Amino acid sequence: KEWMILLSGTLKAIGGNSFPANKWDKDLDYVRVRNGNESINIDSHAFYDCLADSVIVHNDVDNIEEKAFQTSTITDLKIHGDVNTFMTNTGLGSMITNIDVDGNVQKFDKDAFNNCDYLKTIEILSEGFNAENNSNTIGESAFNDCDNLEQVYYPMVKTIETKAFDGCNKLETVNIQDAVAIGTQAFNGCNSL
Repeated sequence: KEWMILLSGTLKAIGGNSFPANKWDKDLDYVRVRNGNESINIDSHAFYDCLADSVIVHNDVDNIEEKAFQTSTITDLKIHGDVNTFMTNTGLGSMITNIDVDGNVQKFDKDAFNNCDYLKTIEILSEGFNAENNSNTIGESAFNDCDNLEQVYYPMVKTIETKAFDGCNKLETVNIQDAVAIGTQAFNGCNSL
């Protein structure tokens, strides 16, 4: 039997410590967020200590703030919409292995997923996105030392800043076809490319 939480209605934000492990007698299979046409904010520590396997968001997201997934067991993050910013230290202390966004991501801030040892794939589809005013950016050291990162699919990214993927020694596949600026040492230590 699947265990899930469905958040819907007029939700504006998911606040800190919304899903603490000691509040549930079962491990959750997933948390699903449906909020009509309104965008939401995922606050700092929103999924702190959450025992769900995945988070599925069916909305645009303003920001995913620092340590949003810290000490959680969440491995899959799926967003059916656009994300403005994955902020600094979004993935700090998380077990996220897959980031999958059907929409666009404007920015991965500096150190957004720095040292996320479990992260394996990043897929940003940017379907239907107007590329003319695109400023999509992967910030400095955003994925630095993600030891298990193997694949990045983000064809609409324009700027990849310094050391963005430095030390990602298992990185084998990168699709960044629209990139116009790549910072120094952006792929330093990516020995599998």
